[in-house]
Amino acid sequence: MMLPTRRDTWPDNDGRWVYEVKYDGFRAVLTCSLSKITLTSRNGKDLSSQFPEVIQFLHSCKERLRSFMPLKLDGELVFLKTPWSSDFSVCQKRGRMRSDQSATRHAQEFRAFFTAFDLLKIKGKEITGRAYENRKHIMAQLFFRMGWPKEPDPRHDIPVQYVPHTENPDRLWSSVTANQGEGIVAKDRKSRWVPERSDRWIKVKNYRNVMVLITGEKANGYFTVGNLQNGRMAQLGSFLHGMSSSEKDALKAIIRKNGRKEQKEIRLPDPVPVSLLCIGCEKNELREPRFASFLLGSSADDKTFTERHLAYDLHPLPDEQPFTNLDKPMYPDLAFTKRDFLLYLQKAAPNLLYWLSGRPLTVIRFPDGVEGKSFYQKNAPNQAPSFVRTIQWEGQNAVVADSLNTLLWLGNQACLEFHIPPENEAGEICEMFLDLDPPDRSAFSMAKEAALDLKEIFDRFELASFVKTSGRKGLQVYLPFTPGSFSYSECRIFLKFCAEYLAQKDPAKRTLERRITKREGKMYIDYLQHGKGKTIIAPFSMRAVAEGACAVPLTWKEAERLQSPSELTFQYVTDRYPLLFKPVSNEEAAANTNTIRKMLKKIGKTV
Repeated sequence: MMLPTRRDTWPDNDGRWVYEVKYDGFRAVLTCSLSKITLTSRNGKDLSSQFPEVIQFLHSCKERLRSFMPLKLDGELVFLKTPWSSDFSVCQKRGRMRSDQSATRHAQEFRAFFTAFDLLKIKGKEITGRAYENRKHIMAQLFFRMGWPKEPDPRHDIPVQYVPHTENPDRLWSSVTANQGEGIVAKDRKSRWVPERSDRWIKVKNYRNVMVLITGEKANGYFTVGNLQNGRMAQLGSFLHGMSSSEKDALKAIIRKNGRKEQKEIRLPDPVPVSLLCIGCEKNELREPRFASFLLGSSADDKTFTERHLAYDLHPLPDEQPFTNLDKPMYPDLAFTKRDFLLYLQKAAPNLLYWLSGRPLTVIRFPDGVEGKSFYQKNAPNQAPSFVRTIQWEGQNAVVADSLNTLLWLGNQACLEFHIPPENEAGEICEMFLDLDPPDRSAFSMAKEAALDLKEIFDRFELASFVKTSGRKGLQVYLPFTPGSFSYSECRIFLKFCAEYLAQKDPAKRTLERRITKREGKMYIDYLQHGKGKTIIAPFSMRAVAEGACAVPLTWKEAERLQSPSELTFQYVTDRYPLLFKPVSNEEAAANTNTIRKMLKKIGKTV
């Protein structure tokens, strides 16, 4: 395979170079012929069975692809987080799977993408000898003809996606670093594809500066590093490169003088603070660590060398805006600061932005944390920065959170809760939902039973649905459809029908009574919250409750096991959802549209 040469900076844009995102995954060649479709790794290994979603999709396109076969594409197998970043740990997990069944199960929850950046053969003709820009042009035409995505996007259901290039490396680098991407690749427009490393492709990686402690030296000469996790030293791997000879000699002298031998390593009783460069950390192992500098004057007892601070280092805040009062407690019982909230927004952004983008936003601000006063905000402040987009909605100049910068700007203002309407900025309703509101948290099982009863009905009509915790005491059952397919009055008819069915099935526990004083301890089925001008807590938004619970979409199996919404905290979200979670696909939403239309007719109303 053609491999790029690593450099610390990209070549100047003198008209010779173009620039692409470098994704973090498995390099692979996709080969399509009438007899076979395969994915082959850089080392010649067949990866086809480990990435069934890509192979199955291409088989479904085989007849349309026929006129382009035999076809060969060069690219990367990735698990996209954003258009500029991917998750290598999920890719590693898939790569270790040895059975077809395991890979298929994994693919149902975590979708892989083949991001194509080069074309090597089309219609049986090798074109590796042509200029890169010519190969890229032909590939762009192929993707256009097939109707495949013209840029990587985890929100898209099609798993074969085109990697575009740009002539503006600074803007691309800004997007990559803001989203913790791996880096960029500069490519010579006239370069031919050659099966070797070449300086006509230049890769620049997004190294982050992390502060850690050197804990000793291994027998092979590598220096071990760690940090403090819950007050105890935890290892983060080892490094060797990046030091000058004099720095290395000085460090070895310190270790030999002060260290003690333990098995095959020398351990330092007093670790040495240093700054390293790395591209990430997976399972307590720094990836590609390189020495940057000694941190003279720092102490190993400093809060800088903790697990929490490492997370901050790996997710630096962007330079486009100022951030203030980062140490302010937002959830005092959890020692959860504003910086921790911004970190949550950085990690949850792929999922949060999926729901917030294109919708007018209402926020609840907590300037002094969840124990202080709060207030709703629907209007954008006059001094909003230029990157914040606003629209007119219900008489308000509403913010539309469709970028990470906007999300972090809101976080810096202590906007803890995000509420959105059922419609997008074009006025198209995107989903229906029923809000199942038990009298208190101890009665959560009432909401769960009702949700499962509703699922039973939806399953009977083959409607794809999902359930979401409110983050407080109840559940909300969602039914997505093609945006703009139904009016609010049509949604009201359908939701009222569902609500009445649930209430009649168990009248001793369920009610449609809006007045709390007349509910008599029953669970309230709220179908009226879905309406013009109404909002609901957005999926993945945090809630202002002491334990830091979030409003979390779940699979139905997860909902069946759930005992309390308080279990689903910010930590659960970032651990459970490393990638975009789409509980209902676009295809399923389209099928829902047709079924709902038929059901409305049966209810006695014509759509």
